Amino acid sequence: MNLRTTCRTRGRSSGFTLLEVLVATIILALSVASIYSISARCLSQVKVDRQRHTAWEVLEQWMHSISVMGIDAYVESGEFAREVVREDQVYVCEVVPYEVSIGTLYRVEAVVSWQDDRGRARRITMATEMNGQPPAPIMPGSSEGS
Repeated sequence: MNLRTTCRTRGRSSGFTLLEVLVATIILALSVASIYSISARCLSQVKVDRQRHTAWEVLEQWMHSISVMGIDAYVESGEFAREVVREDQVYVCEVVPYEVSIGTLYRVEAVVSWQDDRGRARRITMATEMNGQPPAPIMPGSSEGS
């Protein structure tokens, strides 16, 4: 009897069965595929966020140049749209000033638009108010007042 039990234990291998190996391989493949999918989406979102950040920088630089130039000089220049290329991406900037009925106040609306890698239109918008130059005061005794 001892001999038979010894033969049975020697005949069985102590490794994994083919079914166990296949199940483990499938689980590993599904795990790797899901991790790859998540990382691809994250990288895509990082690129969109980088483009959005660049668009804000373009918008801020243009608004700063308008502020330095003065809104009245900007309105007189007539340059209300421009294209800016950054990192092989074209950003279209449009700034529209509206006169407000309060003194020399302007409402300035700005839009920066671009297309992402998938061809989808993206845009950011901003609105602010800027003071124009007040009319030059008439000096007493000048010929304009009479």
